[in-house]
Amino acid sequence: MKWFIYQIIFLFFCSTVLKAQSQVSGLVQDRGTRKAINYVDVFNVNNKEQTTTNAKGEFKIKASLNDVLLFITPGYKTDTLLLTNLNPLRRYLEKATNLLNTVTVTNNQTL
Repeated sequence: MKWFIYQIIFLFFCSTVLKAQSQVSGLVQDRGTRKAINYVDVFNVNNKEQTTTNAKGEFKIKASLNDVLLFITPGYKTDTLLLTNLNPLRRYLEKATNLLNTVTVTNNQTL
């Protein structure tokens, strides 16, 4: 009887561990054009996993519920996401625009 109870506890523990190591997939697109963005770094802050989107903007990463994902790529604002479910994701990144002041170049030298 003890052996049977130990087996049940072991199976419950294994199923909990396997469930916690899920994978989430998704697609990263430009917010304005809705075109896929490749080479976006996707970083899981909780388990330190990291991946990069492919040419179609797709990614897969190990994650659990309540993990925080960061989406980072040059030219776009960094996006942060708290996982409330493990369904496939679609993230829209906003372009980072840095407006510069007007510069006037003058030449005071005479020839």
